[in-house]
Amino acid sequence: MDKTKFLTIVTIGLFISNLLLIGYIFLNKNGELKREGPKRYIAKRLHLDADQISKYEQMIKLHRIDIRQQDSLILVAKTKLYNCINSNNFTLKDSLVNNLGGLQMAIERVHYAHFLDIKKLCRTDQLSDFQGLLAEMPKLFSGRKPPHKH
Repeated sequence: MDKTKFLTIVTIGLFISNLLLIGYIFLNKNGELKREGPKRYIAKRLHLDADQISKYEQMIKLHRIDIRQQDSLILVAKTKLYNCINSNNFTLKDSLVNNLGGLQMAIERVHYAHFLDIKKLCRTDQLSDFQGLLAEMPKLFSGRKPPHKH
């Protein structure tokens, strides 16, 4: 096979792979979420009007404050937990792990209350969209990356 034919095949292959990638990005529903972010995606999905969006943005600010507070408590508890390793104080470990579990439960309660508030924000004609959004919830905020393999 001569160089020209080889380069033509490689160029066509790269062109096709680029088209497939572009198609995947534009047709993938999760791609839409990644480009917009959860806040805009939810507002768009629920067809919120300008007044609702304003209230929704205020709710988000309060929600973020609550989550940041819980996250800071988790950081303190994790620091204490991992300091137990250095100090060989393993008796504290179980109570700190239980404390972390309680803090994580508190975060889930904050998230749950936030979505109850979003539901209250919806008009009657938007409730079916809200139900559809709830079905998407596991995917919507599961932005965790798989662990690195060593």
